[in-house]
Amino acid sequence: MSRIRSNDDTAVERVLRGLRDEIIDGIRPGGQHLVERVIAEQYEVSRLPVRIAMRRLVLDGLVDQFPRRGSFVRVMTRSDVADVAELHSAFDRLAVRRAAVRRSTADVERFRRDLDAAEAAEARGDHAELARVGVQFRSDAYRASRSRPLLEIHDVLLCRTQRMFALAEPSVTAPLPYYRRFLSAFERGDSDAVEAAMAEFSDHLRAARQERMLRRLDGALASQAADTWSAERERLAALAAEPAQESGASDECTDAQTVLDGVRADIIGGRRAPGVVLSERTLAQEYGVGRIPVRQAIDALALEGLATVGTSRVSARVRAVPAEDAADFFDLCVTLDVLASRLAAQRPTREELALLEQCLLAEERTPLTHAEELLDRMFAFRRQVYVMAENRLLLEIGRLVEARMRMLVADAPLAAQVKRGHRFLFEAIASRETGLAEAVYLSVFTHPLQRDRLVDGPAD
Repeated sequence: MSRIRSNDDTAVERVLRGLRDEIIDGIRPGGQHLVERVIAEQYEVSRLPVRIAMRRLVLDGLVDQFPRRGSFVRVMTRSDVADVAELHSAFDRLAVRRAAVRRSTADVERFRRDLDAAEAAEARGDHAELARVGVQFRSDAYRASRSRPLLEIHDVLLCRTQRMFALAEPSVTAPLPYYRRFLSAFERGDSDAVEAAMAEFSDHLRAARQERMLRRLDGALASQAADTWSAERERLAALAAEPAQESGASDECTDAQTVLDGVRADIIGGRRAPGVVLSERTLAQEYGVGRIPVRQAIDALALEGLATVGTSRVSARVRAVPAEDAADFFDLCVTLDVLASRLAAQRPTREELALLEQCLLAEERTPLTHAEELLDRMFAFRRQVYVMAENRLLLEIGRLVEARMRMLVADAPLAAQVKRGHRFLFEAIASRETGLAEAVYLSVFTHPLQRDRLVDGPAD
C-alpha cells in the first residue's frame, strides 16, 4: 500500500503507518517476528522510532510483545474474529442509534456518498473497495454519534475491524440493502429503525462469517497465508518454551508498567488533578527510570482516557471525564457490562463461579465506611465477570474504561446498591440465565436514580 509523505510526517508516524498497513493487508502475516534492526534499516530510521511504533501497534492489538523475546504480529484466530464481532454487535447498535438523532446535514451527505461508492463498487465487482467502504460507513456513523467515548472505542476496534474484513472471502456478504436502510433511517432521524437494521445486519454478518470467513482462518480454504500462520503458531509455542534471554526492551516494559500503575492510582485517588502536566522528565526522575518507559506509560494513560496526548511542543496532561461526556460514557460502560454479564452467564465453569463467589463475599464483608477498599472489591467482582465472558477484546476494553468508571463511581453514594446488585447478578450467572443476567444488571445499575447520581454526581 502506497504512503503519502508530508513535511510533518515523523519517523515514528512513517514506521507506524507502514507496519500497520502491511499487517492489515496481510503482507506481514500473523506470527511474523518483527525485528527492530531490520525494520529500522527498511525505513532508514534509528531503532527508537521503531520501538515506539511497535508499542503503538501493541495498543492497536496488531502486535504481541513477549518479555526478552521480541515483537510478533498477532495471529488473528477464530476466537479473535468472534471477539471483534461480539463487540461490534453491541457498540454499532449504540452508535447508529446516537447518530440517528445527532447527525447533521453534512453527516447525511457523507452517508449518501458512502452508499454511492458501495453501489459503484458492487457494480464493478470490486469486493476490496466494497469492504473499504463498509469500514468507512461504520466510521462515519460513529463520528455522527457525536460521542467521544464511542469514538474512542471505534479507534480501539478500527485496526482489528480492517484486518477482519481483509481476511474475508470475496462476496461473503451482501451489505447494500442494509446500507440503504441505514441511510433512510438517518435521513428521517429514526433511531429505532436504524438500530433494528443494524441488529439484522449483525446477524447477517454472523451467518456469513460462520459460513466462509472462519473456514479460511481454520485452514478449510487452502492458502499460503493459512499454512504460514499454522507454522508460526508452532514456532511461537516453541519460543515460549525457550529459556528467556536478557533484554533492555523487557526492562523498559516493566518500568513502563510501574509508572503506569503509579500515575493511574494517583489520578484515580485525586493526587494528580485534571489539567496537571505529565512531564516525561519529571516522571522519569520521580520513578528513577528512562524517558522511553515514561512515554509508553503516558500513551497507555491516554488510551485509557486519563491523559491527553502530548506532542513535541505540548505536554500531556491529566484528563477527567468531561461533564458533557459523562452520560455517553455511562451508556458505553453499560453496553460493555451487559455484554460481559450475558457472555459470563453462557459459559461459567465451577472454578470460575467459585472465584466470582470469593470476590462477592469479600465485597459483602467490607464495611461501607471503608470506601476505597470497597471500591477495589467491587471492581474485582466486575473484572472476574469480564474474565468469565472469555472475550479477550472485551476484557481489554473493560480494563481501558475501568479507571474512568472508578472515578465516576467513587463520587456517587451507590455502594449499598452495587453490593445488592452483585449478589443478584451472581445468582443469575450461576443459574446460566443470560436473559436474567442482563435484566438484573439493567434493573439495578441503570435505574434512573442510579444513572443520575453517576452522571451528575452526588447532590449538594
